[in-house]
Amino acid sequence: NPHKFALIVGALNLLGGLIMTYAIFGVVVLGLPYETWSAIAGSTLWMKIIFDFIIRRHAHMEPWGRKKS
Repeated sequence: NPHKFALIVGALNLLGGLIMTYAIFGVVVLGLPYETWSAIAGSTLWMKIIFDFIIRRHAHMEPWGRKKS
C-alpha cells in the first residue's frame, strides 16, 4: 500500500529541501567554505536518494519465494 508512505516521503522531501536551502543560504549569505557546503549538499542528496530507494522498496514489497501458478 504505497499511499500510507506518502506522509513519510513528503516529510523526507521537506527536510531535504530545508537542508539544501540552508546550504545555498550559507554559501550566498554566510560565505561557507567549499568543503562545508559541498559536504552538506552531497550528504543530503545521497541520503535522500538512499531513503527514497528504501521507502520505495518497502512500499512496493513483493512476496519472497517462488511464484505460485
